[in-house]
Amino acid sequence: VIAANVSLNAIKQLDATSDFHSKIASLNNPDNKDLGFSLSGEVEALLHEKIIRGNKKLNGVRSDKFIGFVNDIISSPLTEAVTTAIPVVESIRS
Repeated sequence: VIAANVSLNAIKQLDATSDFHSKIASLNNPDNKDLGFSLSGEVEALLHEKIIRGNKKLNGVRSDKFIGFVNDIISSPLTEAVTTAIPVVESIRS
């Protein structure tokens, strides 16, 4: 009975840990707004404020193309596949 109880507690702990990791992973999603902001939105605002600064072009390229390029990197399926396959790499997107 004691061994069965220990096994059951281990299964419950594994389930709770899995739920915790799922919630943390969802917070690392760049488009998640559970914390009151979107990471991709904050990156875009920071790019406008610090790099673009109201210029229509950035090194001869339209600034909206540059923003689109950065957003594509953040939400790329390739980035998603790599970070899902290797959990440690999830911090790269962050």
